[in-house]
Amino acid sequence: MIPDVPEIEEWLRTHDVVRTHTYVVHQRMNQDDLVFLAEAIAFYLERDDVANISFIINDIDFEEALAWNCNRGITLIVLYATNDKHSSMEKIINKSLSTRKLTFDYMGYKESGLDV
Repeated sequence: MIPDVPEIEEWLRTHDVVRTHTYVVHQRMNQDDLVFLAEAIAFYLERDDVANISFIINDIDFEEALAWNCNRGITLIVLYATNDKHSSMEKIINKSLSTRKLTFDYMGYKESGLDV
């Protein structure tokens, strides 16, 4: 399934897949946190810009926290387009979140493509 982010269909025209990593972050993230995370991913992907990196952020309210058995906070989905599989991306994202002093739980990884 392709998440509802407008640029993803364009990404899929030039890349094999869009990869996503999903997190529960137990605090709110500010713009500096997101810029830091995007730049870390771009550096790891050996890119000069963050054009093919996006985030989906949703609040976790009380009812969702009960359902997920977690604290209130946000869900963070990190999306990036690449033709290469980067097996250490989870570690890069984890390290970036930890460096920003954010507590989180990793929920999973998915690949989406036009033919997937």
